Amino acid sequence: MLELNRQTGQLTNLNLRAEKHGEENVSGADIKVAMKVSNDMLSEFHQSLKSAFYRAPHAGEMDMVDNAQAQEGTLPLNRLQFGNKIGGIKWNEDFVGVIATVHFGTGGKSDIVLDDTTVDNFGFEFMEGGSVLIVFRIKCVPDEKQIGKLAGLIGNEIEFSLQGADDGLADGE
Repeated sequence: MLELNRQTGQLTNLNLRAEKHGEENVSGADIKVAMKVSNDMLSEFHQSLKSAFYRAPHAGEMDMVDNAQAQEGTLPLNRLQFGNKIGGIKWNEDFVGVIATVHFGTGGKSDIVLDDTTVDNFGFEFMEGGSVLIVFRIKCVPDEKQIGKLAGLIGNEIEFSLQGADDGLADGE
């Protein structure tokens, strides 16, 4: 389950398309979002993902923060396991039935609330220091007013939330 509350990211693209709902054509949209977050977020996708791509610093690599944490008995996994040999990976998981909210204006009634969306097409770009850039798509059916607001946000930083995001894969897959 993926839940994000008031996360900051960038709306990098808005793609409008026709979608069939029975015999009716409706305006569908794909919203592409990028967010730079702590590599701790990787555990939301799989418990071993962070340790697969990040390692603790070696003695000669440690900075003041690493030394302070080592004295407390823990070393962060903040160094790239494979250096720059892996540029990023795709993650094939769909979260369906998501309520996606783009917090807009003064909030409340001015927020863009998109019901029953699918969040998918994840990409992870691993960065030295313990950050990861996560890029994903929100598939939705916005109304005309929402499309106008979203179009004005392309290329800008947004604050958004994702709620009720159950993965769409069957158990055991």
